[in-house]
Amino acid sequence: MPHRGKRSWPGPRPAIHPTYFVGAAVAAHIERSIIYNMKVLVVGGGGREHAICWKLAQSPKVSELYCAPGNGGIAQVAQCVPIKATDVEDMVAWAKDNAMDFVMVAPDDPLALGMVDALEAAGIPAFGPRANAAILEASKAFSKELMKKYHIPTAQYETFTDMEQALAYIHRQGAPIVVKADGLALGKVIHPTRLALTGRTVSPGMFDVMVLLGKERTLARLEKAVEFIKSL
Repeated sequence: MPHRGKRSWPGPRPAIHPTYFVGAAVAAHIERSIIYNMKVLVVGGGGREHAICWKLAQSPKVSELYCAPGNGGIAQVAQCVPIKATDVEDMVAWAKDNAMDFVMVAPDDPLALGMVDALEAAGIPAFGPRANAAILEASKAFSKELMKKYHIPTAQYETFTDMEQALAYIHRQGAPIVVKADGLALGKVIHPTRLALTGRTVSPGMFDVMVLLGKERTLARLEKAVEFIKSL
């Protein structure tokens, strides 16, 4: 039967040196200093980044807060750095030269350009998806194909690289219909909700279709699509 009483040591009890406690206290102090004295950089200059900076500025863990490029409102809660959000090389170099502890990349464009990948390669912790994940937002065609492949519910769609074929598809499907460029377009979308077709008005919801214009992302082509839809 195992002995369930007090544990007996096979010799004198080992002495615990007092410097152990001192070392542990110093280590804990250093850890707290690192956690509570962070230099943070937020990438971007819009309302989303303003909200992020506003909240981060309230954290006791953040000792220095920067935003690149920032804006007039952000300047009230963080120090603005004149670097374009899409300038991956200069952003990473600045973060490294200024010993940033953490970088939050908010806008879609620098994420798609691989800014998080570049920051991690430089040894700087960063928040945001890497380029191979950011493509879900950067390419609508990729996202739709992924959803179709894995049976994720999504609206009917087609992708086109030829404008005439895209316009013919729009004509066959009718309206309302959504037209989007494949790449990042800052939320721009052609979404006519009520159009006259064959002399009658089609109510929203009759069609649930997304037309993606592949690589054809020029403003002139999108304007041509708008004029075509208006003519229906």
